[in-house]
Amino acid sequence: MVEGYDQKVFRVRVGGYRILYYVVFETKTIYVFIIDKRGVVYD
Repeated sequence: MVEGYDQKVFRVRVGGYRILYYVVFETKTIYVFIIDKRGVVYD
């Protein structure tokens, strides 16, 4: 979970991108609302 958001927001990193999304468990729906390219990729 990511702090600073009202909803239960999760973060995943795919390659050089960071994706923030939240899940509506009642309808089993995932909403992606931020995809940004990170400046530094850590291995």
